[in-house]
Amino acid sequence: MAGPGESVFHATFLFLALVAFWAILSGHFSERFLVGAGLLTAALVTLAMVRLRLVLLQEWPLRRAFQAALVYLPWLLWQAVIANVRMIRIVWSPRTTLVSPRLVRVPCRLRTSLGRATFANSITFTPGTVTILVEDDAVLVHALTAADEAGLLDGSLERHVARLEPST
Repeated sequence: MAGPGESVFHATFLFLALVAFWAILSGHFSERFLVGAGLLTAALVTLAMVRLRLVLLQEWPLRRAFQAALVYLPWLLWQAVIANVRMIRIVWSPRTTLVSPRLVRVPCRLRTSLGRATFANSITFTPGTVTILVEDDAVLVHALTAADEAGLLDGSLERHVARLEPST
């Protein structure tokens, strides 16, 4: 378990990272209420993460998680761009045979509930797929096309999310 000094550092770092993230997304610095709400939200999330002991795990230092997220988030955003372009082509296409909705059971070997939640949310984040059910060893996904199904079953998303999980 992390020591008291390390715990304070991790909590402070998380709070500052959340405030920076809010500032980037919001861009509203002149309205006191919005700034106060952003700071309060960051503080409450930090407090919840500390109480749930998600920040302080020695096996998963915050620095490592932050570095992994710096690689994962741009990759996920790029996957969303690709999926959006594919969806635009499908919507504008006169051929209706491109759409073939299906339910897909995607194996999930991620060990933690946080990893499985990240996996499920990442699937839903990309257009053409929606996570319906999360189980211990799989997720049930609604896929709009055969290409979406193939993309889910190739395992690349799970490998990327696995890098975010604590090492054993």
